[in-house]
Amino acid sequence: MSTTIEAPAKKFNPTRDKITLAVLNALGTPPAYLQTKVLPLFDNRYRVNVYTMVSDAGTITKSQISDSFFVIADEDGVIQHPVIQKKY
Repeated sequence: MSTTIEAPAKKFNPTRDKITLAVLNALGTPPAYLQTKVLPLFDNRYRVNVYTMVSDAGTITKSQISDSFFVIADEDGVIQHPVIQKKY
């Protein structure tokens, strides 16, 4: 008897998507932008990491966190704190 184990489906989270858009709209899009990860911490607090691609020694490409924020956001994804300044 064989059992198939499936990976859980990626959950759509509109609040996290809205936080991502709010951060990128406030910050701007960095050069060589790769992705933004919004990690829930507790209650309405999140860690937001913005990743970019960098070349090391001309041939090796890797990702790095270019910007990171601890944010407080409401259920609509509106960032209450901190005020994010335009950087890019």
